[in-house]
Amino acid sequence: MDELMGASIAPEDVGDIVNGPQQAFPRFDAHEAAIRASLHSRTGRDMRTGMVASRRLRFAGALAPVLSDLSPAEVRRVEALAHLLYSASAWEVLKDYGGLTGAQAGEAASWALNTILSAVAPGSLPRT
Repeated sequence: MDELMGASIAPEDVGDIVNGPQQAFPRFDAHEAAIRASLHSRTGRDMRTGMVASRRLRFAGALAPVLSDLSPAEVRRVEALAHLLYSASAWEVLKDYGGLTGAQAGEAASWALNTILSAVAPGSLPRT
């Protein structure tokens, strides 16, 4: 599915995480039925569950340089928020409850990620 959409949630660095929703969410709009099916069908949930461990490792590695001064509990919270905000679930909620387009949802999620990361790791984020 990632290949079909030209989107992949495989961040290499913190910039990929911050900017990722802006790139991915408009693509989700173009494949809305498939994205929603992946969120709400047993097959989709199984597919997503199968990717969780590798996704956690990718996010942890990408975020590690800017979270190194935080406690393990704080790191877990920030990583969890990054997963949430850079996800199809966030796209769906921002569209359905926020009334945003995919592009607007991507901007909102990227802004939230930048805000959170700037608060916990001031001065260590790349400029976006």
